[in-house]
Amino acid sequence: ADTGQRLHVLAGHAGPVLFGAFSADGTAALTASEDGSARTWSTENGECIQAFPGPRRCLQRALFAPDGATVLAIYEGRCARLWCAGSGACVQTLGSHKVDVNSARFAPDGRFVLTAASDCAARLW
Repeated sequence: ADTGQRLHVLAGHAGPVLFGAFSADGTAALTASEDGSARTWSTENGECIQAFPGPRRCLQRALFAPDGATVLAIYEGRCARLWCAGSGACVQTLGSHKVDVNSARFAPDGRFVLTAASDCAARLW
């Protein structure tokens, strides 16, 4: 950003990229795509570190846990999932929502996840 020069093109999704985020230490970028996948990328060289396939639903948003070890993904259709950033394995599905999940956040220490939904309620996990 200092020079205004593009450093890398993070290409590999099969659909439009809807959201991007950085790890807390800035060593990785995270992208969420309409194709239902998330990907982590090295900010050093632009290479894909890990792909998270997800369900065949639009992935609206994804973010790193504060320690960078977990990725939280929010999908269209009442679904949020936690993924291991290192292995790419789904470690938990947060699925008790009866309506779409609008947003989600990790607690600053990473111990909790808060999801907000269209049913006038939030859920603490």
